[in-house]
Amino acid sequence: MKKFVSLIASTVLTVSSLTVVSASAVESNELSITATPVTSNIVADDGTVIPAGAVALTVNINNNYGFDSSATKLDVGMFADVVVNESGRPVVTKGDVLDDFIIASALNNGTIVVSSASDNNTNADGEMFTIYVADNYSGVNIEDITNEVISTEIGNTVTTLSTRYTYCIGDVDNDGYINSSDSSQLLYAISQFKDSYPDAEFTVDFANDHISDYFSFIRCAEVADTNKDDKIRKADANNILQFYTYISAGYTKEEAYIELSTEEDNYCGEQIIFIER
Repeated sequence: MKKFVSLIASTVLTVSSLTVVSASAVESNELSITATPVTSNIVADDGTVIPAGAVALTVNINNNYGFDSSATKLDVGMFADVVVNESGRPVVTKGDVLDDFIIASALNNGTIVVSSASDNNTNADGEMFTIYVADNYSGVNIEDITNEVISTEIGNTVTTLSTRYTYCIGDVDNDGYINSSDSSQLLYAISQFKDSYPDAEFTVDFANDHISDYFSFIRCAEVADTNKDDKIRKADANNILQFYTYISAGYTKEEAYIELSTEEDNYCGEQIIFIER
């Protein structure tokens, strides 16, 4: 992966940044940033006010060969005043490319990570998402981290005995990492269930009784129940994305787990033991 420094100066906000990096799974995909001034107050969907005078940073994709999950890291500098919501996360406006995707964001010392996931691929070109810097904007670095193995490793997920398995909540594909791909796989499992049972609740008990139909790499559906409510829903996929963005933005696994489990019932990263029935 290559990382390019944006050439936008704070006084030239309407010029494309000339930032081009590979995106998603194919090297031909290209990301770029456009910076434009916000001319009047904007109220985001969650009620956060984006003030006039802020800089809107829009990430665009071209030559899109298709993806069902993505992760983008932006460095706006530790002095940039990023517009955040009540949870302290960057406000993100989805573009047409990610219109049907779920999305999560995190901020840590000027590093912003935005990740997305869907049960379907998109190969559209255009705007992916926009974030906002209210003050002290001086430029941006952009990097696609979708295919990089970041420090999301959560350790012991191997078979320990013939009938005893250790998993981590959120690691749906059981590869030792929690990332946006896990979120996409969970959304796909939910979609499969809804195709067959459109009016039913996708419960952990049902998923355990049909585990091979929905989750090929794990033997207990509790791995997918990230908020421990005994149901498997889109909120669980959102939790996976949120945990992943925290780690990708530089939080430790312990910091992400403590904050998210305490405030939001998000238990991604917690180990569970499964004894084969």
